[in-house]
Amino acid sequence: MADDQAMPGLTGLELARQARRLLPGLPVILCTGFSRAATPKALHSHGVARMLLKPFALPELALAIRAALAAPRGADDAR
Repeated sequence: MADDQAMPGLTGLELARQARRLLPGLPVILCTGFSRAATPKALHSHGVARMLLKPFALPELALAIRAALAAPRGADDAR
């Protein structure tokens, strides 16, 4: 099964990593329908604060945003 986080030229995890390289405190939320690559270790190493599985409801997104914004922000922080 293919990894649905693929975009032209990079994956969502790679985009998160590159964005956090430019802005280390940027809270990142990955939204995906399926991803074998999005293991807890990979999420942490790419700086992803939260991951939402599609489909998700707006209250779930709101909670993820609140949690990501409330988390300590640093280059090594990713929960």
